[in-house]
Amino acid sequence: MRSFMSAFASGVLRITLHKQMLNNNCLFDKYMQYCAAVSAKPYKIAPIFPMKSQTKYYRFEDTDIVTLQAKHHKPKTLILYLHGGAYLEQPVPFQWSFIDHLVHDTDTLVVAPIYNKTPRHNYKEAHIMLTALYKKMLAHTSAENIIFFGDSSGGGLALAFAKSLLQTDLPQPKQILLFSPWLDISMENDDMDLYDRVDPSLGRKWLRQIALAWADKTDLHDPLLSPLFGSNV
Repeated sequence: MRSFMSAFASGVLRITLHKQMLNNNCLFDKYMQYCAAVSAKPYKIAPIFPMKSQTKYYRFEDTDIVTLQAKHHKPKTLILYLHGGAYLEQPVPFQWSFIDHLVHDTDTLVVAPIYNKTPRHNYKEAHIMLTALYKKMLAHTSAENIIFFGDSSGGGLALAFAKSLLQTDLPQPKQILLFSPWLDISMENDDMDLYDRVDPSLGRKWLRQIALAWADKTDLHDPLLSPLFGSNV
């Protein structure tokens, strides 16, 4: 059965006409610039939900890093969490609420980079930052204690980053957990039209525009952009 929160969120999205607004080219361009301005500011979790976890903020490789862990614990497992938002938007309170429960229930340390996004940044910059961050994590623990986790576009980025490690001498993490990952940013599968009609939030047209900006002239089928393609990890 569908949860109350799922139905509520869907209703809110339909009422706000978020998807319809982004299908308008002029409004979409303005929204892109708005998101760029928001992303340029130092990131802090909005205090909408009470957080059980101990939360800290760092600056690393020109990127804000948020860490969450259970209070008074020294967890062994580290989760590299990459948030969704179509490579455009910052993480929202619902995502942090989920991560907060995850930390509390599993006694892990979550490392969450607020990676730089389009339209001012691209996937190459994200991969460079993630490589440096992963090396730093490996300096503190082994890959057997590290999990990659991502939702939506963050899920796509997590798998794409794991694929990029195949070209280096860095080890794969113990596990890769993906929640509704965006694995093909080319948006060429015509079956998407069936879901586009009923999805209250995402639209094929403007997701394609974001994908082109994030790719920065790289082929959208490149596995480092669309990890559905290429060899398996």
